[in-house]
Amino acid sequence: MLGDGVAFSVMGRVGESYPVRFALALGHGDVVSGLVAMVPMLAGR
Repeated sequence: MLGDGVAFSVMGRVGESYPVRFALALGHGDVVSGLVAMVPMLAGR
């Protein structure tokens, strides 16, 4: 059961942080990266 919780936490952090970093690496600004960060919240995660 502990492994499932750890895997879920890792999945959540990777899914929330890397799209923002990717948007910034593509040269998008703060506004676009903020909108990308909001997508999981808007999707109900």
